[in-house]
Amino acid sequence: MSKMGPGVVAILGMLLLLFSAIPAVADAPMEFEITRVLEGETDPCTGETIDVYFTWQAREHVHNNNVVTRFDGYAETSNGYVANGTENQVINKKWLTTTFNWMNIRETDGNRYSVKGHVKIDLETGEFTIFDVDNFRCMGS
Repeated sequence: MSKMGPGVVAILGMLLLLFSAIPAVADAPMEFEITRVLEGETDPCTGETIDVYFTWQAREHVHNNNVVTRFDGYAETSNGYVANGTENQVINKKWLTTTFNWMNIRETDGNRYSVKGHVKIDLETGEFTIFDVDNFRCMGS
């Protein structure tokens, strides 16, 4: 039985890397921006009614009826909070799953609150199978 030399092993390794990477680079992600206003939300630190103005930069990958989207977001509120957050969403034939994590800070008084969670929806029934949201938790200043 003959042995493979280091050059053959290196070439096979390079070919393996090349062919394993092809599906990942075959479909370029679609990039787009989303803006939305949520009216009548509640500031968890003061109880005040506020409006939240969101802007997301999204990168969406679609492959074999599966959609994976990453959202990098920025928000401002009508009472002076500024927020940054990320959201990740996966949609397949059966489920919509999303996770999100936002931090909101108001410079004038140092108040801050977080919004984070994980949601999973059965697309056939429309039912939430997971709804784990730590919604609007005030962390003070």
